Amino acid sequence: MKYLPAIACGFLLTALISYAFVLSASYSPLHSYLVSTPELNAHNSAWLLLMFHDSVIPLILAVIAVSFYRKLLPSYPFNLQAILLIQLPVTIVIIMSNGLPNKFASTYESAISITSVIASISVLMVFVVIIAYKKHLNIDKL
Repeated sequence: MKYLPAIACGFLLTALISYAFVLSASYSPLHSYLVSTPELNAHNSAWLLLMFHDSVIPLILAVIAVSFYRKLLPSYPFNLQAILLIQLPVTIVIIMSNGLPNKFASTYESAISITSVIASISVLMVFVVIIAYKKHLNIDKL
């Protein structure tokens, strides 16, 4: 029962990421750029820009979700299990929509696979950065 807010935060993060990708597909100038790129094929390096764009979205939202969970719910646990429960709905939705990220034959497939991996571990990456930063601050105090 003490991890129920972590699961709720995970579902909220999943909805935010899905909504952010819908909005970015509609309003991002990247779509216009990719459409206007001459001779765009699966091996074009323009897909790397898409990879960067689509990797930043879940990372920023993961920072917001973890900060929300940590600051607004301080009485609930903030440990690896809570972080994994926040990450679980996101990972399930990413794998259901994109499949397992195992295709790296072209630049396009690599961009989609790397973006899927980053989205699938974004909350865990944010947690590791927070722990490393806290450890760094404790070393500086000594």
